Amino acid sequence: MLESVEVGKRSVADYEATAGRETVERLKELAEPLCAGKLLFLLRNPKEGAQLARAGREIVGERFLLTRLISDELELYADLIETTAGHGARSYEVGR
Repeated sequence: MLESVEVGKRSVADYEATAGRETVERLKELAEPLCAGKLLFLLRNPKEGAQLARAGREIVGERFLLTRLISDELELYADLIETTAGHGARSYEVGR
């Protein structure tokens, strides 16, 4: 859900709050056969499934690996330190 907020997309909870529970339940009923069809396609076409799996692993690596998240946080702190250093704040070096 936080991911959906971050990229400006709505989550299921957002739709439940605005459209109502009945509407969301109906959407879920409509989506289930579509998902089943896609799964059958992937089971019948293992090469496409493997390609989708590779792409999924790449996306997960780019967005969710702990080392990447830590790197982003360190970069944020370094930017904050650099920004505040010129405004009379005490300056620290990242990695110290």
